[in-house]
Amino acid sequence: MIDLKTARDKADKLADNEMPALSSLRRWISRGLLSGTIDYSEKGRAGGRVGLYPDSIVAEIATVIALKNRYNHKEIVEVRENIISDLDTKQINSKNIKEILKKRYIKLEKLFNPGDRSGPGEMEETENLFRQTFKEKDYLETYQYYIKKAAEVMNQDEKIFQ
Repeated sequence: MIDLKTARDKADKLADNEMPALSSLRRWISRGLLSGTIDYSEKGRAGGRVGLYPDSIVAEIATVIALKNRYNHKEIVEVRENIISDLDTKQINSKNIKEILKKRYIKLEKLFNPGDRSGPGEMEETENLFRQTFKEKDYLETYQYYIKKAAEVMNQDEKIFQ
């Protein structure tokens, strides 16, 4: 587990673009772009409490920064929610990312082989499904890249993200 300020500092070493402020990251969490807190730490006498996040939030921050030039926040949230809805857990991690990618590649392959789909409106539906599946694949590949980079920056094995 990691606090948001430390996660931001580590993500800054991964991302090529400018790092958003902590307030922006908190807003991203409230909008569903990033994972929420999983625990809290007490700072003692009048220090309040600090939210603790999964270690994977470092890679999540870098992923959103990389993707925000291609997609708007609404699209990223939608993609993230679609991916998480396919999982037993609410966490996208290095353990299940390959399985999810495999499903997305199979889904894309089926879209290129429409079979008996040829009625009115079918082409538009297929095109929309293709776009959504491509965004999901793009998110997962970017996230997978940053999981590896985050493990290097944090001097830990990728297994911490499982």
